Amino acid sequence: MSHKLQSAYEEETLEQFWSGMRTMNVLIIDKIVYLPITQQAAILLFQLTQLKLGLHSAILATYISFSKWGEIFQDCAVTAAILKRLIHHSRVIQITGNSYRMKDYKLDREQRSKLKTPDDP
Repeated sequence: MSHKLQSAYEEETLEQFWSGMRTMNVLIIDKIVYLPITQQAAILLFQLTQLKLGLHSAILATYISFSKWGEIFQDCAVTAAILKRLIHHSRVIQITGNSYRMKDYKLDREQRSKLKTPDDP
């Protein structure tokens, strides 16, 4: 999402982007803070949260705890503003344990190791 916002900003199509976002009933962002983003992208993401979260529902997923978001957004003030906006009137659901991908990977690896013969490399 941050890359789409940044592209729209650079291509001067941000108003078009905002118009499209206004028509959506639900905003879903997966891996919201997976990689560091620029300060400009963080500000644009904050503007998006202002636009959407007061009017519609949003589902955001991340592997990063809130305490580490400042490292991703590279600006503590913007990070605090985004978190304040996201958490206000929200339900935070923390899921712990192995992911299904990791569980499937381990199971697959175990099954392959059982199939190996002593002559296999």
